[in-house]
Parts: sequence; C-alpha cells; structure tokens
Amino acid sequence: MRKEAEERANNDPVQLLADGMKAIADGDDTKAYKKLNESFNLGGNKLALFLIAAMNELGMGTDVDKSCAQNLYKFGANNMGEENCKQALQRISKYGYWEANSTNRQGFRNIIINHIVNVQSITNAAVSNVFGGSSLGNNSSSSYGSSSRKCSSCGGTGECSGCGGRRRYWQEVGQYTGHSTEKLIDCPVCRGTGRCGTCHGSGSL
Repeated sequence: MRKEAEERANNDPVQLLADGMKAIADGDDTKAYKKLNESFNLGGNKLALFLIAAMNELGMGTDVDKSCAQNLYKFGANNMGEENCKQALQRISKYGYWEANSTNRQGFRNIIINHIVNVQSITNAAVSNVFGGSSLGNNSSSSYGSSSRKCSSCGGTGECSGCGGRRRYWQEVGQYTGHSTEKLIDCPVCRGTGRCGTCHGSGSL
C-alpha cells in the first residue's frame, strides 16, 4: 500500500511540485531541482517552471545560469502565461538579476518554508518577495517535521501542503506597476482540491 502510494506520487506532477517545494524548504536543492523538473516534464506545471528558472538564477541545485533562467522565464511568460515569469522578466529589465549569494538563496528558501507551513497566514508581501523585487532579503524561517506514522507530505492532516486545505488564495500581481493588484488563484499544488496529493486526503499511507 505504501509502495503504491509512493509510485503514484512519483508520477503525479502536482505531488512532484509539492515534493520539490518541500525539498527546497529542507535544504535539499539537488532533490528539489530534480522533482521540479519531473513535475514540469510530466505535466507542464508552470509554477514548477518558474521555480526551476529561479533556481538557475540563484544557483540552487544547479550551477548559476542566468541565460537559462531568462529563457525559462520567457517561455513561461510567452507560452504559458505564467504571471511570476512575467514579473521576473520585468524585474530583470528594471533591477537586473538577483545576485546569487547565500542571503538571497536563504531568503528564497525561507519564504518557501513560510508558504508551506504558514500558508493560512501568508501575506501578499511575502509572496512578492519571492516572485518579484530586486532582493529576496533574509526572511525568518520556520522548522517543521512529521510523524513516521502519518503521511509525510501533509503531516497527517490530509490537507494540501501548499494551501492548507483552503484551495485558493490571493496573490499580489501588481508590484511592478506601483498599484496593488490581487488575484484569487487556485492553489497550484493541489489544483484547487485542498487535498494532499500523496494520501489523497486520508492523512495516512
């Protein structure tokens, strides 16, 4: 039963995205880069593409490759309509690339952690710090873990680790225009179901 669940997770683009984000939070950038690539290759997940591009820009799980990052941002923006990729291109044009240093890498990681752990209280400013702006800063992080008797992806709650079961959340999309603009989006991790993709909402394997 557990093996079957793991096999399903390894072939589920949505769960691969969630696993990739969790690996970023855990500090395993090599695993994260692999999972996110699998998510995009299997399902064309556009958030996975954005995160891959950002990791190329910051040198997380792969060598720094700004040209590759820009090409991925362009593909996401022009071919998939990915809002974060559009904002990244605007940022690069206005401010230049994020500097690939330990502060920016940790800032990126910390906000992914905050998104996973504290999504119920996530702020639009926190989202903007990941997806736009000239610097990621050094944001506070949280620690987390899960019981071995529970589903490792959701900690036994049965809820999506991306949205905390809320299915949708507001995302700031207007930080480059100077006007605050919010958009209600389906959670990209669970695609609006609110359920954990590994245990399918049961909380255990």
